[in-house]
Amino acid sequence: MHSSRDVLASLADLKARQVTWLPHPALLGFLATTSSRDSFPAVGVARLERLLPGDTPTDVEVHLRGRLPRLPLCGESVAVSISRYDRFTGFQIKSGAVRGMDELGEIFEQAGDSLVVRGRRTYTTHHGPYELQFFERVPFEEMLGTIGNVDHGVLATGLDANVSPRLVFHHELQGQVLTTYHGDGVAMKTFRNLSVNPRAAMLLFDFPTLAGWTLFGRCEEVPREENPRATEEIDRGFRALGFGRPNRIFRHRTERVEPLGIASDGP
Repeated sequence: MHSSRDVLASLADLKARQVTWLPHPALLGFLATTSSRDSFPAVGVARLERLLPGDTPTDVEVHLRGRLPRLPLCGESVAVSISRYDRFTGFQIKSGAVRGMDELGEIFEQAGDSLVVRGRRTYTTHHGPYELQFFERVPFEEMLGTIGNVDHGVLATGLDANVSPRLVFHHELQGQVLTTYHGDGVAMKTFRNLSVNPRAAMLLFDFPTLAGWTLFGRCEEVPREENPRATEEIDRGFRALGFGRPNRIFRHRTERVEPLGIASDGP
């Protein structure tokens, strides 16, 4: 059992070295959501080996070293987030939804620690809240040129599974509850998922080792005036990045903590 105080201490160390290219201290986390009410998405990280074009112009195969956090159920999909953090660019690649358990091969292929996710839709994501754009047709060559030498991806499995990078400019203990805050400028898929299911997972980890934490809890929009300290830090961070004030402030209150690392069969 991991205490919130232990995690808080490790996050202070992570904040000092995780995203040193930013002009304001922050953590870069990943908020994973699902539209399935009262449930959490299954999440994990894996080493990225390569991307290959699929059978159609919108398909892409994501080859990873690691394992799915769990098998997708009927109606569920797999999302893989791959980002070039220092350039604020990246992609979220999503499989189709499982139509039947005998057709899982259309979604992914797992052989030991070798994982292939068969993407059907690709979205571009820019971490800046006012530079967020989504497309369903991204040229494969553009993807390769953008990703460069990125060596890992963040995975989520669930109904309408979604993984979104979030700059965490403020975190604290409220009693014994580890709480993180982030700002948002637009209402996209994450916001729509949270509107029907506020249970979400926040992943915070060291990029070279992929070791860190998954914080499972409720993520909800909160009034600016009732969270002045967090709001002030978020506004400072947005200004330092050249963005305007975020339209919304979100608070994620941790209910359960689990260590994060590459899910593997071992040597």
